[in-house]
Amino acid sequence: MSSKKWFPLEANPDVMNIYTESLGVGSADAPLPISFHDVYGLDDEMLGFVPQPVIAVVFLYPINDANEALRFEGNFLPADEQAGLFYTKQTVSNACGTIGILHALLNNVEKLGPLKDGSILSDFASKLPSLTPDERAKVIENSSDLDSVQSGAAQMGQTENQSIDADINLHFVCFVHHNGKCVELDGRKKGPLVVGECTPETLLKASATQIQAYAALSPDSVQFSIIALAGVPAS
Repeated sequence: MSSKKWFPLEANPDVMNIYTESLGVGSADAPLPISFHDVYGLDDEMLGFVPQPVIAVVFLYPINDANEALRFEGNFLPADEQAGLFYTKQTVSNACGTIGILHALLNNVEKLGPLKDGSILSDFASKLPSLTPDERAKVIENSSDLDSVQSGAAQMGQTENQSIDADINLHFVCFVHHNGKCVELDGRKKGPLVVGECTPETLLKASATQIQAYAALSPDSVQFSIIALAGVPAS
């Protein structure tokens, strides 16, 4: 982790949608082809209210000793099975919200429509796939354009802005479908973590199963947020 710090993002779909536009998705004369939505519960009935198709799930949870002890354990995806999967390390403190959003978007570039010319996301989609996760993290860390846009997004939302030096014990991760697997992408872990099997259609349900496991490690906390990235339904 570098010494660089960002203001944390709020787990708020409205903020994330505005941030996504600022990164380069959508155009002035067309609606966003994708959008973030709150997930209000993990039972089948509540999951049924989430717009489909869900193409990524972003999850915010409290960091504690129980889940930190598991950070280096699990079924990590071998390097030779990561082709076509975008994963980056996180080197900037408080950047997990942005890393989660980038994981969600850059694993679904084909569903984003034409990206704005010269935009951050257009640049990242072109340059980052050929780099290693550590090299990607360095590009993200050194992007002055992203620094500026992220700072603006961090000032939005409903919660009072915290000091950039505040001790934040909350963390974002992202779940995506990859080759029949539900994969957790967390820039603090050693690589992409396979948490179950799924199809594109069952990504939300598979993610919910892993989220329930995280929640069980923090039984006294209510500091959880689940946000689904939904694309345009197939015609």
